[in-house]
Amino acid sequence: MGKLPSLCRASRWNDEGVPRIAQAGRRTPIVVAAVVAVAAHVSATLLLRATLPYLGVLDLVATGVVGSAFAIGAIVVGAHPDQWRLAWALVAVAFATAAAPLSLGLAQVSAAWVAVGALAACAGPASFYATQTALRGDEAGRVGRIALWFASAVAGVTTVTVTLTVNPAAWGWCGCLSNPFAVAGTARSYPTIDSWLTGLHLAAVVTTVIAVVIELLRRPGRAGTAVLLVAGYSTAAAAWAAADILELVPNQIPPTWLLHVATAGLLIILVSALSEATRRRPSRAHVADLLLAARERRDAATLNELVARALGDPGARVLWWDAGDATFRDHTGAEASIPVGTPVLQVSAGGAPLASVVPSTALPADQSLLDSVAEALRLAAENQRLTTELERSLAEVRESRTRILTTADETRRRIERDLHDGAQRLLVSTGLQLNLAQAQAADDPKLAGSLARASEDLSEALAELRRLARGITPAVLVHSRLRDAIEELTMSSPIPATLKVTGDTEPGESARTAIYFVAVECLTNAAKHSDATAVQVELTISDAVRITVRDNGRGGAEAAGGTGLRGLVDRLSALGGTLDVASNSSGTTVIGSLPAGAT
Repeated sequence: MGKLPSLCRASRWNDEGVPRIAQAGRRTPIVVAAVVAVAAHVSATLLLRATLPYLGVLDLVATGVVGSAFAIGAIVVGAHPDQWRLAWALVAVAFATAAAPLSLGLAQVSAAWVAVGALAACAGPASFYATQTALRGDEAGRVGRIALWFASAVAGVTTVTVTLTVNPAAWGWCGCLSNPFAVAGTARSYPTIDSWLTGLHLAAVVTTVIAVVIELLRRPGRAGTAVLLVAGYSTAAAAWAAADILELVPNQIPPTWLLHVATAGLLIILVSALSEATRRRPSRAHVADLLLAARERRDAATLNELVARALGDPGARVLWWDAGDATFRDHTGAEASIPVGTPVLQVSAGGAPLASVVPSTALPADQSLLDSVAEALRLAAENQRLTTELERSLAEVRESRTRILTTADETRRRIERDLHDGAQRLLVSTGLQLNLAQAQAADDPKLAGSLARASEDLSEALAELRRLARGITPAVLVHSRLRDAIEELTMSSPIPATLKVTGDTEPGESARTAIYFVAVECLTNAAKHSDATAVQVELTISDAVRITVRDNGRGGAEAAGGTGLRGLVDRLSALGGTLDVASNSSGTTVIGSLPAGAT
């Protein structure tokens, strides 16, 4: 780190720390291609003027001026080694926009005019790639990559198909030169082929517009000129789409002003892309975005993109230290290594490594900016660590509560079995003996009456014991399905209750018990406290379980207001579920939910 500024000032390095030979080797092809593109536009303008003298000035020079501007913009952008992808995208747009006018100018000069004109199909994917590169740099998402591949494939198919099938001279449509590459296609088949190609182009245009909007929405940090960039591409795409639709309508020809609208959209793209490129310098504004993102829980890809912007280096990578495997990993989770001799920004805490920032060219010389980036990454790593620990702690608490709940339910079931197998059986046996003694004491009315009263008291005690056992573990849950148990509750409710059941899956034992007790508590509260006259129960059983109990009482129920509902909240929470209570003067609604997998 300390040697970097002096290294960057060495004669074989430029001010940005890039080897001059490597920089020149990457920039020279861009400059040559841009000059050729400008020459193509100038030639197209001159040929059009000679071939089609009736064209207006705007029709003659608009496309050439904008296309040449793209080529010049590529030279400007290519001066910075980290912008070479954007530079080549601008060159591609310059060549694609020159194809159509150059083709018209060459129609009576060169047999290759059809093949040259077919390259105009590349304008769409080229401008989309320029937009996407200026918008997200190297961090384009999966949607953007798929859209680019689709648009490029459509352009490739269109270029090849037109070159091999279109031959207006042979069909007698014009006095132009014959296309020597046309090996198939006739004047009769051309409309069908053209309709298919137009439909594919329309689909590609719509796909790329959707993709570029998604990329804008996913772009982290401040929007800046990104909105204008997307607006420019959308304008050009709208003009292309309108032209495609008109071509698909019989006897309709797209007006020339649509071409000027598309050209205006391309000009907006160029201005916005150049603005985005010039803003890709070490920037404290982007450091502020990075700090804000670090305070939140952002994914590694977002942090990587924000770091790249803060450093003004679209190719910069953030490698996170994996202490478990003792290696670095990139934002995709793949194992990564740091090239030997590459200057990196190391981020550590307490002597332990946290991350390393690997630039594509060189780190900025502004040490305070590097310190701010390092602090932001340190904050992000610390937040991630704390979040992970909190999640682990919550998971442990949830598991502990689940174990306690399971133990309590097992204890309840054991007590119920003990009551059933012990005290209840003894009471039944004693009742039988009392009945037998009463029959034997028929000659002694006084003794028989005492035995009869004792038998009645014993029957009442047995009934109370059975009610107690059912409260500990509902027997209906042991011998019936959950829906049957809830139906029995609604039928025995002192308030008229209706039941609606959706689904026929049977949940696990703990889930069944929890949902059953929700129904018991709600029906009991409605009968005792709400002055309700009707209750509705809805039970949904699928992978997840949900019960809703509504009454038309006077309200006043609170989840934290009593032990009953509070206990249900704890019980459902231990299983990963929730209990929501909404109560007002119109009644009370209680919703208990358990997620899929609750047992």
